[in-house]
Amino acid sequence: MIASLIAAGWALAAAAALWRSRRRYAGTTLIAPIAWGCAALLVLAGVEVASAFQWAPRESLSCLRYLATCGTFAPGMALLGAKRPQDRAWQFVVLTLLAVLALPVVQSWAISRGEFQVHAAMRWLLIVPLLALGILNGLPTRHSWIVLFGGAGQALLFLPYFPEIPGYNAWQSLPQLPSAIGVFLMSAAVVAWAGGFGGRREEALSLDRVWREFRDGFGAAWALRVVQQFNQSAAICKWSVVLRWRGLEGRQPGSPPELSDEERAAVERSLRTILRRFVGEEWIEQRLGKRRTEATAGVE
Repeated sequence: MIASLIAAGWALAAAAALWRSRRRYAGTTLIAPIAWGCAALLVLAGVEVASAFQWAPRESLSCLRYLATCGTFAPGMALLGAKRPQDRAWQFVVLTLLAVLALPVVQSWAISRGEFQVHAAMRWLLIVPLLALGILNGLPTRHSWIVLFGGAGQALLFLPYFPEIPGYNAWQSLPQLPSAIGVFLMSAAVVAWAGGFGGRREEALSLDRVWREFRDGFGAAWALRVVQQFNQSAAICKWSVVLRWRGLEGRQPGSPPELSDEERAAVERSLRTILRRFVGEEWIEQRLGKRRTEATAGVE
C-alpha cells in the first residue's frame, strides 16, 4: 500500500513538472507528446491509488494497470508524428495503437470471463519493439541516462505480463512492487527531463544551439532526417559546411566551420526552413537571440 501511494505521488509530481515544461516548447509540435505524457502519468497515479486501497478486484486491477502501462507508449508514438502538417492527424494513429494494445483487456472482459493474459504475439511483436524504439530514439541525445531510467521503468511496469521470465513468481507474490518501482523510475526520468537535466555542452555557433536543442527534444529519428535534408541542400549549394550530430562542421570530419557572412545567412535560412516543420519562428529566435546576447555581453 505504501509503495503504491508513494509511486502515485511521484507520478502526480512528474505530471505537474511535465505540464509546466510546456512553456519551454511553446510553438513546437512537442506539445502533443507532452499532453500524452501528462495523461499517462495521471492514469498511472490513479491506478496506483486504486491498487493501494483495493478499490477493485485483483483481476480488474491487473487489467487497469496494463491499460495504464500501455498509455506510456503514447508520448513516444506522438513524437514519431511530430511534423507539420500531419502532426494533428497523427494523434488518431496514437489512439489506434492504444486501441490495439487494449485488445487483451477486451478479450478478458468479453470472451475469457475475467482471465487476463497478454498473448505472446502481442508481447514480442508489439510491446518489446515499442520499448526498444523509445529507448533507441533518445539514447544518442544528451538525455541518454534519463531515457535509460524511463525505459527501465517501462520494462518493470510490463514485467507482470511476461510470466515466462525467470523470477516472475517472486514478483507475482508482490504484484504492487514492480509496478510501484516502475512508476517511480519513469516519474523520476520525467522530472529530470522537465527540469532540463542531462548535462551541457559547449556551443561554438548560435546555429549549433538551435540544432542541439532540437535534436535533444525530438530524438534521433527526426534529427537524422533533418541532417539528411540539410546535407542534401549543402551538397547542391556547395557549402563549405555539413551538419553532423554535434553541429555544423567543415566538410572534413572534425574540422571547424568557416563561413562567410553570405554563406552563413544561406545556411541559417536552410536550417530554419527545415525546422519550421517542427518548431515556430519564435522558438528559433529565442535560441539565436540568447547566444547573441551572451556574445554581446562578452564583448562589453
